[in-house]
Amino acid sequence: MTEAVLVMDMAKDTYDRASKRYQGDKVRVIVPPVQKLLRWARSTCRPVIFICSARRPTDKFWYSHFPQYKPDQNMWGTHGAQPIEDLYQKGDIVIYKRRLSGFYQSDLDITLKELNINRVIIVGSSTHVAVMLTAIEAFQRGVEVVIPKDCTTVAPGLNGGNYEWALKYMETWAKSRITLSSNLTEN
Repeated sequence: MTEAVLVMDMAKDTYDRASKRYQGDKVRVIVPPVQKLLRWARSTCRPVIFICSARRPTDKFWYSHFPQYKPDQNMWGTHGAQPIEDLYQKGDIVIYKRRLSGFYQSDLDITLKELNINRVIIVGSSTHVAVMLTAIEAFQRGVEVVIPKDCTTVAPGLNGGNYEWALKYMETWAKSRITLSSNLTEN
């Protein structure tokens, strides 16, 4: 089994408290367990792939459906669309996405194929959107999915019911293994 860790939407604009796109302390809470998981992944030669939202000002579809996002947030080619320094290391792979899933019209599928990946460990934000949609698409492509629930979070303002619902949905419909990161790193 060849595994990779996918880090969803842990970009500077969602992590920096000064950013208009800051997702709150819920994102900061998962950083320590994600750091530990990434250290383990790198020490065992598992690729670490950051999947970051990146928009273009011409993206009429996105801004018409999600007006709360402003064209100056997570902009393609800007500092804010880059992975956060607390997690990223030189040698990690960065893939940019323009929609909710990490797969939709991005380089993720071809990257996983080039690396012969058949199992992904998905971490990051937001469990009920990017993590879940990426898990479903991975499953549909024949890739096994593992979700360390202590390394995922929901966007602020949403209750824990969305989080629990998303985990149950991924377990049921994407046949994802829901676990704790310590069960991966201590084996």
